[in-house]
Amino acid sequence: MRTLLCGVVLFLFGTMGSVWAANTPNVEEVRKQGAQAVLVLVDKRHNDFATRQWRFKMVLKPKNGEARSMLASVREKDRSLRLVRFEAPGDVKGMSVLIRGKSTMYVYSPQTDNVRRVAAHARRQSFMGSDLNFDDMSTIDYSAEYSAGFGAETKTHLWLDLTPKPESNAQWKKMRVRLDKKLFLLDRIEYYEDGKLVRKQNRYAPKSDVAIPYYTKVVFTDVGSGHKTAILMLEQKLNIDLPNKLFTKRSLIRGL
Repeated sequence: MRTLLCGVVLFLFGTMGSVWAANTPNVEEVRKQGAQAVLVLVDKRHNDFATRQWRFKMVLKPKNGEARSMLASVREKDRSLRLVRFEAPGDVKGMSVLIRGKSTMYVYSPQTDNVRRVAAHARRQSFMGSDLNFDDMSTIDYSAEYSAGFGAETKTHLWLDLTPKPESNAQWKKMRVRLDKKLFLLDRIEYYEDGKLVRKQNRYAPKSDVAIPYYTKVVFTDVGSGHKTAILMLEQKLNIDLPNKLFTKRSLIRGL
């Protein structure tokens, strides 16, 4: 089995021009501080919220075969707590994942009414047939785990080459991320093993929600198999009250 994801949403139109222009960092100014400073600001740009509640549709598409869709909701707090619950279809309804920081993850199965902790060695296991794994689900800020260097550059985009920090247990030994200079958002991420590209992530259809930009569609592709996972953002609420009790094992079981 493969795995799940993360993202953003609520489609407010008409704010893209003046609001984004006023709040978008200047790439040339930031890059003077170095590649790591660019990555830190990119993280802030993508995750600048105290709490977030959102829903998404996940579509799994093998290279040859029928697609399968699932609906799920996500609650996030303090860029370290995340609760994911599947809503449909019936065979996955109630399946939930609780993440408390980088090292603590629990999975609840309604079929067995059981909670299990995901061991460190199992975090690269896939989940729910998607192209992500548990470790992906717990990663929010790349700058916390990776060191950045400047890569290739065009008129519209700037690549950053990422390698794990010495103290990090990051799963990917090499990543490349592409920054859209105009939006100051990452629109492509590449994942490498043994120097070979094994997975890629492309982000499409940027929108703005109360001056906070986001992509409304994200597609993960397994390069070897051609299997794809599309994440379609449906709705989002930012900076609402999410009590800490939501992010507990008790809540995971009770379905709060």
